[in-house]
Amino acid sequence: MIVKNLENLREQNLSTVIRLIHHLKVCSRAELVARTGLQQSTITNIVNALIDCGLVTETGIIEGKKGRRSIGVTLSKDKYQVIGVRLSRNSYSISKFYIDGTSDASINRTFDPSAPKQKVFDKIIADINELIASSGLAVAAIGVAVPGPFKVYESRFLKISYMSGMEDINLRQLFEDNFTVPVFVEHDANAGIMAEKWFGKSDLEHGTYVYIAAGHGIGAGIIIDGKIFHGNIGVAGEIGHMSINFNGPACACGNVGCLEMYSSAHAVSEFVKKEVESLGRRTLSASYSYEDILEAYKLNDPVAVDAINNSADYLSIGIANIMNIYNPSGIIIGDKLSNAGPGFLERVKEKVRLRISPDIFETTDISLSSFSQDAALVGAGALAIDKSIQFPRQLISLLDGQ
Repeated sequence: MIVKNLENLREQNLSTVIRLIHHLKVCSRAELVARTGLQQSTITNIVNALIDCGLVTETGIIEGKKGRRSIGVTLSKDKYQVIGVRLSRNSYSISKFYIDGTSDASINRTFDPSAPKQKVFDKIIADINELIASSGLAVAAIGVAVPGPFKVYESRFLKISYMSGMEDINLRQLFEDNFTVPVFVEHDANAGIMAEKWFGKSDLEHGTYVYIAAGHGIGAGIIIDGKIFHGNIGVAGEIGHMSINFNGPACACGNVGCLEMYSSAHAVSEFVKKEVESLGRRTLSASYSYEDILEAYKLNDPVAVDAINNSADYLSIGIANIMNIYNPSGIIIGDKLSNAGPGFLERVKEKVRLRISPDIFETTDISLSSFSQDAALVGAGALAIDKSIQFPRQLISLLDGQ
């Protein structure tokens, strides 16, 4: 028991040092001692072990505090890779990621939602194998981001999910049966906030932060002191099913007037459809897409502006509720709605300001995602990196075997 506890402590120390080096980008051994509280001899042994396996490299002389010079260390970018998968309702994306979040290969495909699910997964698995085979580096883990509602602990979709026909599939088991590396599956909103934590502009290690995935539906990823909050059965953050209109239309979840029926990419498209078909406001072509609406919005098309503003106004209700419940340090809006840009953000903030205590509003940062493209895909890669570092002895063994 004592030996096992010592092994666990050593692994925890290894993980802590790797994460800290990633966070600091470049640092000295002395800074690692100061920030971790570990003894100098312990840090020396850990850093030497990480250098020996190639996970860490020395950068040369760096300036420290009080002008002291020392040899810096940093994580090696190109020692291993992970695979990130983003599964949507009718498409999927797969990328190979380095530990710094950069990617050198991707596959993007659409599929018919009514197609046999095994056929879809067979193709995803074949594509993952293709990327693994093309990598000259060891692949340490696979991260998968999926739309919700999703029970993370069981790795299954809820019955009300839009992923029809997949409710009885244990996704983690399905992938692990086909690969020899660990597989981790998360709600796409949780993946989004993992992308922000690992590769975004803000430090999310301390405090409470909420990432709002405002895509086809609405979901939230919540991080408290650097860890994802999953809730009782792993479905925390389903804010899209928060009722904001008790007289609204029925939702598949059993509620009425759910937020995502008023504020989401789908809701924006439905708003425009109603304006065009019922009210005759034909400023967009009959075959418009959500991306067409965004372009029209940026050109001040009146129908598109009304649609985006309407979505912003309803989203502000959800955000105000989140702020009252969690009192977070920051809220990050991502996915498709965030692509509407600064004007959309300013309208959301102004409407939130009218709905919340000034003390709460003035101490909560509301911003757009650092990622203009697919944060959930980057987050799937971040999830795989995070988990690989959580168990560094397995990672070191993998690297030693190259």
